[in-house]
Amino acid sequence: LFNVLQKSPLISLDPNYGSILVVEFSSYLSNIFICITEYHHILIYDLTGDEEINPMYNCFNEEKLYSLQPELLYTLTSQIDNDIQSTIVSAKLNEKDSKLVATGNTSGIVYVWDFSNLINELSLKVINT
Repeated sequence: LFNVLQKSPLISLDPNYGSILVVEFSSYLSNIFICITEYHHILIYDLTGDEEINPMYNCFNEEKLYSLQPELLYTLTSQIDNDIQSTIVSAKLNEKDSKLVATGNTSGIVYVWDFSNLINELSLKVINT
């Protein structure tokens, strides 16, 4: 995760689910983003976790680095793509209805996922914090 005004990343993720192929921010909940991994995991992260941001200064260029690890809210696995041996290569959150996510795979198939229950829980969490 980068700040466009700095050269160094603000946050670096290593989810241990293989390589990250796709990252997409929610336009509805700006603190929520999803990652799609090479093993068909859909990871949903929250940037407003309880962990404190600790700025550290890089002695080479005086830019601030942050030791924030976003909270992993959910891990979903695409059984559909595992069964047909293809890889998810794209994802897009619906800008008008945050409950829907479309994914595309290497077989040329698009799936639409309904995260209704998850997004309702996320919305409540954001409102209550």
